[in-house]
Amino acid sequence: MFRRSQLLLIAAQLLLVSCASRSSGPPAVGEAFAGPSSLPIRQDLTLRSPVVATVKHGERLEILQTRRRFVQVRTAQGAVGWTDNRQLLTPEQMQGIRN
Repeated sequence: MFRRSQLLLIAAQLLLVSCASRSSGPPAVGEAFAGPSSLPIRQDLTLRSPVVATVKHGERLEILQTRRRFVQVRTAQGAVGWTDNRQLLTPEQMQGIRN
């Protein structure tokens, strides 16, 4: 009986660990898609800021916050940085392109 309760406890712990959220950083407030064939994602707002990631046309990005025309995004790989919102497509625009 003791072994069975141990097994149940281990199974419950594994279930809880597998259900845990793996999100890193702030929650997304929206989604967008990369418009140009290659879109650099920069560490800060300035053009001289280092590039933290480069995404290809159509890649999905999570929007984290906006500042004027700039948008902080998170890539599917978890990189967080800034880009100009004029370089992004809305989900509706992306669906239109796909159709």
